[in-house]
Amino acid sequence: MTDEFDEDYAEDDDDLTFGGFDDFMSGLRPGKKVTMGGGLRYREGGDVSDWSMPGATKRVPTDWMMQVGVIDDSFGAAASGMIEVTFPQPFVDPPWVVACVVNTIPAFTPTKIMASISSAAGLELYWNSSPTNCTYMAISWMAIGPIGV
Repeated sequence: MTDEFDEDYAEDDDDLTFGGFDDFMSGLRPGKKVTMGGGLRYREGGDVSDWSMPGATKRVPTDWMMQVGVIDDSFGAAASGMIEVTFPQPFVDPPWVVACVVNTIPAFTPTKIMASISSAAGLELYWNSSPTNCTYMAISWMAIGPIGV
């Protein structure tokens, strides 16, 4: 057994872990469809295209996309509020969304958040830090849903 780095293996362009990764990343452009192993195999919901609709029907998604982001806002001292997000690319119908607070001022303020989908083009993030007032909030979000135009 050896601890030496295998340079021949590192030059294998078929393996994204080594040499092929730079080529892969340099070819990425907004809107380009990329497949990196696996996929979204199942979802559960009450509507075929409105992924925000609750329900117990198991579905196999066909054309879908995922969008992620972090949004922040500064404001006067408040214990609750709302931040609007516009998706970089609209979905056809409302997507499934999850969000979490990643930073606050004052730091480490316990905060609850609820994502409310307002349309296929964006969402509203309602937060509450009561009884502590915040002056800054950063929220990360992820939306998965049917592909838009």
